[in-house]
Amino acid sequence: MYRIITLLGAQLAFASILSGVLIRHPELVTLGDINLQNVHNHIAKVTSILPVLLLLMAWKQKEYRFAAFSGSLLLLAAVILQVAAGVFLLKDGRFPIVKIGHLLLSTVILGMFFWMFLRARSGLRRLPRILISPSIFARFGMLLVILQIALGAWVNLDQAAMACSDPKSGL
Repeated sequence: MYRIITLLGAQLAFASILSGVLIRHPELVTLGDINLQNVHNHIAKVTSILPVLLLLMAWKQKEYRFAAFSGSLLLLAAVILQVAAGVFLLKDGRFPIVKIGHLLLSTVILGMFFWMFLRARSGLRRLPRILISPSIFARFGMLLVILQIALGAWVNLDQAAMACSDPKSGL
């Protein structure tokens, strides 16, 4: 059951990210009678309940109890920070750093749910340490992806393309 909840959390976190991105495009905010802002809020509410459930179920995990507890606590802290950023954005959405923090926190939450899903598989064992491990490349790749998301969000939110254009040259 723990593993199913972590997979559900990863899927809901992805849906929350996707609906949050679609909200930024005014022509897509309302699809018929469906308001994407409300969909995003409801998905976020369900997603914020899951870390509490995972924390309550962590004691049942035998092989990875410490990882389950620590991961659930960190996930709960990240969700609380993201909810606080989301509430702040609804009240005053003028600060790009809060928008980027909200986006990066949702990416971190998605990654944590997926990590906990993979960690909950009892058949996985830790590989022996070697000098150059594939996990080093995987961590470096994850760092690059998060950096790319942050830089893309910064350019998008600050509208740097418009700020850098030269009106005299017509560019």
